[in-house]
Amino acid sequence: MEKTLLWTGIACVIAAIVGGGFKGLGIEIPIVSSRVRQGALAIIGAILCLSSGASAFLENRGDPNALLASGLAAYDRGDLVRAYADLRRAAALGEPQAEYHAGEMLYHGEGVVSDLTESLRLLRHSAEAGYAPAEASIGGAYMDGSGVPEDTVEARRWLKRASDQGDPNAIVRLAVGAFSRNQRLDDLVEPLREAATAGHAAAQSMLALTLFKRLAKRVHGASGPPPTSARAAALLEVGDWAARAARQGDRQGQYLVGMMSAAAGGDSIAYVWLYRAAQPHAPQMNWPAVTLDSIESLQDRVAARLSASQVMAAQQAARAWTATPERPYRHGH
Repeated sequence: MEKTLLWTGIACVIAAIVGGGFKGLGIEIPIVSSRVRQGALAIIGAILCLSSGASAFLENRGDPNALLASGLAAYDRGDLVRAYADLRRAAALGEPQAEYHAGEMLYHGEGVVSDLTESLRLLRHSAEAGYAPAEASIGGAYMDGSGVPEDTVEARRWLKRASDQGDPNAIVRLAVGAFSRNQRLDDLVEPLREAATAGHAAAQSMLALTLFKRLAKRVHGASGPPPTSARAAALLEVGDWAARAARQGDRQGQYLVGMMSAAAGGDSIAYVWLYRAAQPHAPQMNWPAVTLDSIESLQDRVAARLSASQVMAAQQAARAWTATPERPYRHGH
């Protein structure tokens, strides 16, 4: 706004000089010829018309925060080409959050041709600046061997850095790794609970799975199973977190709800959730500690207990269902 007023003020001074001359401060500028005046007034009109646009351009050209905000707003409304352009300009100015989002867009080919090498360069630069989501992405790349040699030690180092800052993706990846290696999960319960409470779907489903595994160990432990009321309360918590994740479209959460429904005799409901869990999902909803084979295997067993018409009705209900995210997601965060 200040720049717009400045441009307008300058134009008005020039207009006064050209239109009627100027005399003041001991200086006298006579009226110029009509032809010169007409040309000058045309230029002034262009200045006035372009002043606000020039102002906005000047304000945004070198402001990484403005470019970041503009890029994220464009991403949220689905304008991926504009989003990438603004985020890449902010990244060129060294903005770590912009480097992260531009790197993720390059990785997934959103609004730009996918380029894994350049994606990892941006993500690493952001991670080295201490931006937790980028640290989680670099850790995931080392864990999966995506664009870099697979290195679990390096992966855990980056994931630990990110999880110490409360990054939900890193917390979930560490929990998935501990679960698959049958390691202790107790230290991850509270970080998972914090991320789950904030509405992160993968954290909700991983928390449900972690609590379920912990309950199973207690039931079969040397000290004997906990009281029935304690088991019921624990299962209720597992079901609540799994249901919240399932409603957001999380595959693992849908599997857990299907499994628990089948165990309780609700085969039709179980089939709906298992059918959903077996469908393709967005990357941020797809970190299953449970494999697709195990989902389809349980789905087949449940289907065998239903009639053909029940299976068809459950499939129709599953196809009509839509996810209801608790929070906006940008690349899983």
